[in-house]
Amino acid sequence: MENEKNYDRLKTGMIVQHFKRNTTDTSDPSFCYMIISDCVKHTETGELFVVYMACYDDLSVYARPRDMFYSEVDKVKYPDAKQQYRLEEVTNKDLLKTCKVVSDKFILKLQEIFKTLS
Repeated sequence: MENEKNYDRLKTGMIVQHFKRNTTDTSDPSFCYMIISDCVKHTETGELFVVYMACYDDLSVYARPRDMFYSEVDKVKYPDAKQQYRLEEVTNKDLLKTCKVVSDKFILKLQEIFKTLS
């Protein structure tokens, strides 16, 4: 697999930002997400997904195919993108403080649910 070597870059519980978050405003957590589970299997196809939750607004939960989640940014389509990968870990401490995150207990419960699905 093309992105297999990148699967260990990000882990469950990390806060990541999508490459479209092209702002230096550390008070705006838009396009920031918490990884809930980095390896969930589709029951019909066996395809692997990453489940992640928005750290802003209503804390929506999303699933994206694992290969896509860990992919590099298409620099032809997005030549001005500053990140190498579609999603990268948030390291700015000020930005991390503005991200809405839920309790560890809630995350553990979600992880249990997703383990039973995979």
